[in-house]
Amino acid sequence: MNSSADLDHIADALAAEHWVLLRDWIEPELQHELLAIARQRLASGALRPARIGRVDGLRHDPGVRGDAIQWLEPTDPAPCVLELLHLLDALRVALNERLYLNLVETEAHFAHYPPGAGYQRHLDRFRSDEARTISAVIHLGEPWLPAHAGELRMHLHGADGEFEIDLPPWPGQLVLFASGEVEHSVLPTRRDRYSIAGWMRRRGSR
Repeated sequence: MNSSADLDHIADALAAEHWVLLRDWIEPELQHELLAIARQRLASGALRPARIGRVDGLRHDPGVRGDAIQWLEPTDPAPCVLELLHLLDALRVALNERLYLNLVETEAHFAHYPPGAGYQRHLDRFRSDEARTISAVIHLGEPWLPAHAGELRMHLHGADGEFEIDLPPWPGQLVLFASGEVEHSVLPTRRDRYSIAGWMRRRGSR
């Protein structure tokens, strides 16, 4: 999805529907490299239980959110991580050119959900900080089967009211959506579920 027409499609979908699914956004080789790194870092303890809340109110609540994460930095030693961050930032620039969103940076982390874990319905934008503007979820893993569960559930609004779409975590796909508009959840998974979650941000407080 690097051509001008592809980028126009992404921007148009975000503007009209507030979300878009790109099935094979990253190449299989890059997806496999990222999955291998995520698994290695989970085994080494580099992924830590995710917390909910803000600043002084941060807490770990596996009943709400059951993943473990590691933030990805521009100094990461893994070339595949740097390549992924470059792809996300190039997409940020392209969306800025088309939608005038004033996006200034991208942040991202690995996420691992063990069997039985999920993430309850939520928005990615904090009430006290509107910096997160576009959310990105990149799924990693082996080919998905219905028995694996762990779908990304999108809570959407249409002319007839609210409806839900469940997106299987297909490896290599990218889901983009408006951070302050689209509530979403991760349904409990029945196998290890790996992904990268990212946000394209305006200026704001962290």
